[in-house]
Amino acid sequence: MNSNGILFTAIAILLIVAVVSLLEVTQSARNDELKNSGLSNALDATNGKMANLVRDIVNQNKFGTNKTIDERSLPFRYDINKTRWTITQTLPVKNQVWVNYFDLINAFQVFVQDKDFSHAFDGLDVNASTIQNKEWNGTADRLRFMVLPQCLRYEVLYDANQLDIVRLAGDPKQSDCANDFNIQSIREMDVNIQVFNAAEDFNLVTADFNGPYDPADPNPYFVVRILDANCASCNIPASQKTVTGHIRAGQPNRITVTCMGGSCKTSKNIELTLGVDSNATHNGRQESIVFSWLFRQPVEQFYLMDFNIATANTDFDITQRNR
Repeated sequence: MNSNGILFTAIAILLIVAVVSLLEVTQSARNDELKNSGLSNALDATNGKMANLVRDIVNQNKFGTNKTIDERSLPFRYDINKTRWTITQTLPVKNQVWVNYFDLINAFQVFVQDKDFSHAFDGLDVNASTIQNKEWNGTADRLRFMVLPQCLRYEVLYDANQLDIVRLAGDPKQSDCANDFNIQSIREMDVNIQVFNAAEDFNLVTADFNGPYDPADPNPYFVVRILDANCASCNIPASQKTVTGHIRAGQPNRITVTCMGGSCKTSKNIELTLGVDSNATHNGRQESIVFSWLFRQPVEQFYLMDFNIATANTDFDITQRNR
């Protein structure tokens, strides 16, 4: 073979090696692309399933049909309108309402972990845990909900016939809050005590409070109204049916709706504490208390704290958790 033949052969071999190398690089790139695409799809699916589960049982929807469905099982009604958050709570809580809500969250926990459900459409695993009352062999005596970013925890205590609205410090591990609660995040608090039972005989409102309202006071203010038009036996003086004051750190306002005198027979006190932490207690006939807070920034989330979910794709070693 002459020198030209050797040269052409060498060039041909180099071209073949280059083509093979190019094919290998191209195939590797395609494999990486497919792998990345699969990982991306798996991540989207895991996140999507988590979002659906959180929407279904954890988050309390702000409006529409989903909100109506949420309220059917809750032991209270609520409304979120931008910067205003309102709770309508009946005290004492009806036993059947309490039992039904625990039935709901525990049945949902069982359902979402069922393998037939978990793998029916996407092959993803679901782990869930929640609190259990005595009917579910547990000891839970309260329900806890979180308001963010204001960092307020709303609690309903069944045995104590009490509701609590508690401000929390900035500790994400303990309370889901990134920042400390700031009293100046509140503009005002409105509280309506709605006395529905005609048999009540309330005749007095006592108050130990930071009041009355002063427009020059920079602290948030509150207005408490006692609405007793349906109570034929109540005799609360008109001057006591509206109480106004201010919310100051370390200075709680205490207000009691009661009956005093020899003619009192049936009513049990309704007691309020209003401040940075607030609560209401009543263990008599069922009456309604409406708390309405006006904040300086919109409410972004209102959700059940005691339901934990994890969704997992074992093929790609992906796990997502709601908290």
